[in-house]
Amino acid sequence: MAFYAGDQDTTIVFNHHYSGEEFIVEPGFLPDSIAIDPELWLITGNNQYTLGVEDLTDPPVSVYPNPVTDRITISFPQNGFTIITLMDLQGKTIVTFSPGSVSSYQLNLSNYASGLYFILIETDSHRYLEKVLKH
Repeated sequence: MAFYAGDQDTTIVFNHHYSGEEFIVEPGFLPDSIAIDPELWLITGNNQYTLGVEDLTDPPVSVYPNPVTDRITISFPQNGFTIITLMDLQGKTIVTFSPGSVSSYQLNLSNYASGLYFILIETDSHRYLEKVLKH
């Protein structure tokens, strides 16, 4: 998995040994995007990726419904969204929204092709990355 932030980047290889194994890594900087090359790396549909979260087991962000057909709701228990970014599987930004300081935001995915996407939710102090399946 390749991690990027401005002019910094690093690649980290995860060698898993059992199903459900989790990895916590520090790439040496706060990534703003990730990339997965399906030609080089084996990825399954059950993988989850999280950037910049201290407690990976219970992030305070909710993204639903998932899978989604048209509109997806992103909820945060405190007003604090600053940026929401929709990315493809390679970590390329498709579109970025700045909804301001709200506790909930609806993102319309009806015009996007079916497939897997990442939604990066940035607050004043954290970043959360959620995988979303669009039907």
